[in-house]
Amino acid sequence: MGPVRAYAANSHANTLTDINSDRLSIVTNLQSSSKSSSNVQVSFFAVYDGYNGTGCAEYLRDNVHICLSKDDHFPEQMEEALMASLKKVEVDYLKLAEKKGESCGSSALVVVIVSRPSLKAPAKCYVACVGNSRAVLSRSCGSKIDQLSVDHSPQTDR
Repeated sequence: MGPVRAYAANSHANTLTDINSDRLSIVTNLQSSSKSSSNVQVSFFAVYDGYNGTGCAEYLRDNVHICLSKDDHFPEQMEEALMASLKKVEVDYLKLAEKKGESCGSSALVVVIVSRPSLKAPAKCYVACVGNSRAVLSRSCGSKIDQLSVDHSPQTDR
């Protein structure tokens, strides 16, 4: 079991088009595919909000967590692993989209929670956001809400 005991996910259709282009990826105990890291527990959550089709969001849903688990920095240097994995998946998808003649895209919001139970240290939460999806953390039965991400767009330098 990973560090997360409970979670919820919600997705709904666009009110104008009645089409849901969101894709979710939840892996509650993501393991490194290249090395043994039994003292580390990793939970992976992602929302991909596709636009102009679902091809990109579906590709991200199926590949980001796998690419992350194969990264040399995973799980010890999660920031580097997340950045490298998102860049690699973007490059790979753009090549595939060009071959297929697709012109869709997606925002990406990834939350990775890493705990080391043997050290009895608090879990760490890493958030990667490309686009306008938002992550919040609810604590104390919903009485405390923390904003975990900031919208990212071509018009901002975030």
